[in-house]
Amino acid sequence: YMDQPRAHALRVLQCKLYERAGKSVTDEKKRSAIRVRHSWPVISEEYFEYSDILTSVKEHVDFYPEKPYIFIELGGGYAHWTVTAHRALRQLSAKAEFKGKVVELDPGKEPMLQRSVALNNLEGKVEIVMKG
Repeated sequence: YMDQPRAHALRVLQCKLYERAGKSVTDEKKRSAIRVRHSWPVISEEYFEYSDILTSVKEHVDFYPEKPYIFIELGGGYAHWTVTAHRALRQLSAKAEFKGKVVELDPGKEPMLQRSVALNNLEGKVEIVMKG
């Protein structure tokens, strides 16, 4: 996403802040402990995506708690929105069933996508579809 400063300006800014902070620290242990503080919430180009996902999760828990929450992400990249939906669902209902599908066209993103799914304990809950 570093190559897409217009589409993901907020994420690029965060990456650059961490990179800049890391360059100023020579000790590897100290570098890995760097934290960058932000004033949240940040109104950015992703505000409406977050709002839509969080609203859909809340409505699902309120009105359809017995049914699985199903989330499909097209152009999944590293499944950011799928992970966001899953985490929101877990916060509101630990028992709710989650089913996700991530479709990605770029085969070069598959390792990153697989890693994101694994790091967020979504194996078996998210189907990855690579079409290119």
